[in-house]
Amino acid sequence: MNFYLLCILVAIAGTLVAAVISCILPGLHVYNVMGFVVLFYLPVMDSIEPFLMLMFLAGMVTGFGLLFTISSQYFSAPDDTTAFYFMPTQKYLMDGRGHESAMLAGIGGLIGIFGLVLVLPFSMHFLQMLRELVSPHTHWLLGSIMAFLLISEWPREYGRGKIHLFSIGKEHISLLDSGRIPPILKILLLEKRINLGNNAALSKPRSYEWEILDGRRLIIIHRISEKNAEAGMELMVLMRTSKWIRIGEAYKSKAAGWLTFGLASWLGMLVFFKTLVPPERAFQTLMPVFVGLFSVSAIILALISKVKIPKQHLAKSYDIKGVTIAQSGGSGFLSGMFAAFVPAVTPGISATLGGNATGLRDDKVFIITGGVNRVVYYVGALCLFLLPLLHLRRGGMAINVNLFFVPQTVEQYLIITAAVAICGFIAFILLLFTSKFIAKVVEKFSYQTLNLIVLFIVMSIIFLMTGFMGLMLMLVAAMIGLVPVMWNSRRLNLLAVILVPIWLNMAGVGAQIAELLGLV
Repeated sequence: MNFYLLCILVAIAGTLVAAVISCILPGLHVYNVMGFVVLFYLPVMDSIEPFLMLMFLAGMVTGFGLLFTISSQYFSAPDDTTAFYFMPTQKYLMDGRGHESAMLAGIGGLIGIFGLVLVLPFSMHFLQMLRELVSPHTHWLLGSIMAFLLISEWPREYGRGKIHLFSIGKEHISLLDSGRIPPILKILLLEKRINLGNNAALSKPRSYEWEILDGRRLIIIHRISEKNAEAGMELMVLMRTSKWIRIGEAYKSKAAGWLTFGLASWLGMLVFFKTLVPPERAFQTLMPVFVGLFSVSAIILALISKVKIPKQHLAKSYDIKGVTIAQSGGSGFLSGMFAAFVPAVTPGISATLGGNATGLRDDKVFIITGGVNRVVYYVGALCLFLLPLLHLRRGGMAINVNLFFVPQTVEQYLIITAAVAICGFIAFILLLFTSKFIAKVVEKFSYQTLNLIVLFIVMSIIFLMTGFMGLMLMLVAAMIGLVPVMWNSRRLNLLAVILVPIWLNMAGVGAQIAELLGLV
């Protein structure tokens, strides 16, 4: 068989394996699977051509970049890259548009592959110059990124004086005028988790509104003008809290964000400087940490929330404008390349930086940008490693490949590029049919049952791969991962688990800080 054809077929096989991993084993990162593939390959590398193994891994990482959208969309198991745009995709899912969201991310992935194939071959000299320029300054660059993450954790609720709860009918006016609280109002408030106590007092300070004082809460029933009222609805129910309560609520999320950053930093230092899993599995130390921080915490939240997935609509078109593709493609490609180029920076962080730089807020732009970003990061890291004149080692892919393969010729890079393009197209087709199938069947199953199955699979894999200590490490990470979810702060702060240790080591003080913490 022609060697080039064999290379392409092996890469396609890797893409098919990635499809199985993404759909059957949600929450399992491709880098973890890749580590075990390399572990089993090294003893037999004399029998199997290293370049063929590289092609298999290239197909796997390309397929994962597009197909992991399935598990993050339907099974609530995001990784560190999908954590950034997790909420918009879930909003689409709860609106019955989960398939549309998955395909938007897939379209973003295709844009990312298209950009890599066209741009990188003509950027060798520029990237080589940029590497020489940036390398001496990486430590303070990472420090600036962490400072930005902490500073940009702005209060979310400050200044919100009144909350519109719902509207009620004009037939309750007579009860309010007589000083009584309508029973239906108590029921509707209870649905909003506001339980009026027995001491709740009703007053009428103005002719157009009534007030119910219940502890520190103030419920306002405000008369709506005739022109603004819905049919039969003339009373708007509002809730107002005091200034200090609002400030406390606002800074609660900020404090939770900083607490998350601190706890994740401590956990990162622990796993970087202590061997907590069996020595023969030490290369998988970060696996239970990332699974716990992102996947297990999201699954626990899904179990608590008792969500029921609505019937999914299979859209025939996605109404994407050219300007949306241009905005998403540009922002996602640049942020993905930034993550692939700078150590310790993941797509979630780079997407935050890119989003703040461009000011893009539309949900479709958000999801497509995330798809571009993740594919450019995963596949781009491999391409940068193989790119002539550069050979940049960034990310788990390049580190694993470097154990058995050293890039040598331009021909190797061109073969990989062709394989990435073909595998990207195949992965997109697989995504289309897989997403349609899952969208049809997911509503027929209990969301809690699905998440329990996913949780069991994830915990079993962690136990088999890293043992009891790995399982304990995963549970600790999951508890930390719940902090931002429960207190409405950004989950990106969890990435301090790798940012802080790498930053300290690059600054040359990692060992000293670890010694102060009693870790060495």
